[in-house]
Amino acid sequence: MSSAPGASVLDQSFSQESWTITYSVGNEYDLDYVGQSFTAGFTGRLTEIRTKIRHAYYAPTSPPLRLSVFTFSNGQPEPFPAITVLLERTSSLISEPIIPVSPFEVTAGRQYLIAADYPNLPAGTHQTYGAWDGWMENLYPRGSTFEGRRTPNGAINWTTFNSSFDLYFQTYVEPKPVPEPAGCFLFAVVCIAFRFRRRAIGDGPEGNRPRFLMKSMAFKNRTSLGLAMRGFTRVLDRAVSPRAAHCVPDE
Repeated sequence: MSSAPGASVLDQSFSQESWTITYSVGNEYDLDYVGQSFTAGFTGRLTEIRTKIRHAYYAPTSPPLRLSVFTFSNGQPEPFPAITVLLERTSSLISEPIIPVSPFEVTAGRQYLIAADYPNLPAGTHQTYGAWDGWMENLYPRGSTFEGRRTPNGAINWTTFNSSFDLYFQTYVEPKPVPEPAGCFLFAVVCIAFRFRRRAIGDGPEGNRPRFLMKSMAFKNRTSLGLAMRGFTRVLDRAVSPRAAHCVPDE
């Protein structure tokens, strides 16, 4: 899958109209965070996050929802988020993009966690404020659900809730451009030839530079590659020092 430079593409997606599980977001079950992990398919800047978190119909007026992204270490999410986005709304549906405020880059093949919480909830309220819909048949095998509990020092302790459960989400990425192999090869040839040429003609004053003897090289044979390189070195002659170096013709 390719994309135009600078364009965001849908990277990971797990979303359906119906659902078989709804995960409580709030502190009803003494949870601080609910999360869904994913494995990036592209390397590049994360430009959008989307979830399917509904406002719980029976909840009182909810505080703003917060979404965070955590990196992984040794198979578990890190205890502190890499980026956070505090929304001005209490829910966030698939049709509502969440734009990261801070630049954040994902790497293809690595795992990350999208986590939701309502910060600064009153202690002991035990109330569900949001409902994150999902499915319970492991239809997204590149991730799973996590529960997070905050420790006294502010770090988050993560546990896997169920590897067969997945919550609905989408991620958009602006992929990094991949250099063309032919372009990389040509650039490498130019760099090597230029460096070799500088060594061959020397860096001294014009009259003291050694002559570059083509007949001492393997390119003496009139092969297509040899002829091409001979022409290329003559171009470098003019670029480095138009008058200093001279090629001795074949005998």
